[in-house]
Amino acid sequence: MCHCCHHENGEVEFCALTYCSEIGKWRESTFSLHQRTLNYNTPVACNGLLYWLVGSTEEETVDGIFAFDPSKLTDHNPSYGQFVNLPSGLLQGKWCSYDINIRLGLVQGRLRLSQLHITKRNGFVLKIWELNYDNNFNYDNSSDGDGSSRVWTLVHDVRVKKWIDKRQHVIAFHPENGNVIFLLFNCRHIYQYDIGEEMMKKAGQFSGDGDEICVGDIRTYTLVHPLWPTPIHAHPSASKS
Repeated sequence: MCHCCHHENGEVEFCALTYCSEIGKWRESTFSLHQRTLNYNTPVACNGLLYWLVGSTEEETVDGIFAFDPSKLTDHNPSYGQFVNLPSGLLQGKWCSYDINIRLGLVQGRLRLSQLHITKRNGFVLKIWELNYDNNFNYDNSSDGDGSSRVWTLVHDVRVKKWIDKRQHVIAFHPENGNVIFLLFNCRHIYQYDIGEEMMKKAGQFSGDGDEICVGDIRTYTLVHPLWPTPIHAHPSASKS
């Protein structure tokens, strides 16, 4: 559980409450970001870290990813947090790097990032990268310019002239199939898009008037639990009480 507080000096204070099942207690950690804010897009948990898009406090744009251990990172112990550069091939600028055009997600337990933008020739360009991280949480970005090409691998780069809509956005990744994503058309219709097969299939739609739905307010969570999940046993201290 987490929340953030924006201050007038441009500093953003972040507070995280993490439940530790080993001791049966909650832990609180706080830290600050200067001149950057945590994006409203859904953060992604991967390998014990929380990956969160960050951007300017003045514009709704994305300029990087903040990866951290929410149970350990504090202003007094910043070593548990790391800023990850965006891929070098990601288009920057006010229109291209709006937060609604960039999406984080998980595919087979690995972090992916997408960017979709509409072209002037009635189509869209979709790029998807996968993060090459190590278990030591050590990103070496010093030997390759901004380090982007060492951290990210481009897995998809497609230009599509079908299924045109000026209001279309990536809203989720398929958790197991790396070729499948979910797109939102016209702020209402949800489609499953198979990149390799170039197939678009309607998966559902929001009820009511689509104009009332703001893409930036959509939160998606990937559920990969089995149909019958393993029971969680009560903590010993709880059974004694």
